Order: sequence, then structure tokens, then C-alpha cells
Amino acid sequence: MLVVLIQPIEKIEGGVSEVEKMILNDLALKIGGRYCSLHLTQELLSDEQVRQLTKSKK
Repeated sequence: MLVVLIQPIEKIEGGVSEVEKMILNDLALKIGGRYCSLHLTQELLSDEQVRQLTKSKK
């Protein structure tokens, strides 16, 4: 099962819109993802943090 974690790290004025969230979710589903998580922080995630965020989704 493919779990997709998307983290837009560039600062976006006003944040990520609902339409953008839907587009990113659709993108994850189109590539075969069964679960998509959108992580909206600018801090870079470590490999361990990514594993922890996606572990419970499998």
C-alpha cells in the first residue's frame, strides 16, 4: 500500500487553499496512493519524522 506524505515547504501567502489541498490529494490518488497526508509546516522533516507520520496509516 502506498502512503503519500506531501509537505509544501515554500511559504505561501495565505496558506494552502482548499482547492490546492484537493488537487494534492487527487495527485496522490492518481499515482496509486491509498492514503495522503498533507503536512503544512515549513520545518524540514527528518526521515524518522516521516516514518512516524506515515506508520499509523499503513
